[in-house]
Amino acid sequence: MRSFIFLTFLFLGCSYAQKELKIDENKLIEFIKKNFKNYQIFDKPIIKAKYKNLILVEFASAGATTNYSVILLYKNNNFQITKIKKDSKYENAIFVIGVGGAGRYGADVKLGEKLKFYEYSIYGEDNDYCRANVYNFNNKAFILDEKESKIERENYCKEVCKMLGIESKACD
Repeated sequence: MRSFIFLTFLFLGCSYAQKELKIDENKLIEFIKKNFKNYQIFDKPIIKAKYKNLILVEFASAGATTNYSVILLYKNNNFQITKIKKDSKYENAIFVIGVGGAGRYGADVKLGEKLKFYEYSIYGEDNDYCRANVYNFNNKAFILDEKESKIERENYCKEVCKMLGIESKACD
């Protein structure tokens, strides 16, 4: 019984410590201003999620209903823009997120044990699309997990089409 209680407190303590990543907000603001000069940056970036030493930050306006987000690596009180491997190239992990067109198009990003990026444009037309990509972080970059992406895509796209009440090839 003592072992169980000890392990429970150890687990809860580690979980709590992991969630409580302390971030120097002034350094974050300075980093955003320095690295994203060409964007309409917010006065204060919005931290949307933290996982271990990764931070999902909404930092600038992309239009009336969308914003830019970036995933940063936070080590030794310094920030670094993470990368996503697309094909054989590495790109900055910057995303446009939001919803528009009366909910008929949208994009979202979730950061946790895995990075998940969702996007769709569904109007019941031939050019409709729906995507869900799942990435694993390997301490250097986010790498696409094809198998998990396929499963996530099937579930997500069916749910989006159901929510919209539209028949579309993007739902298949």
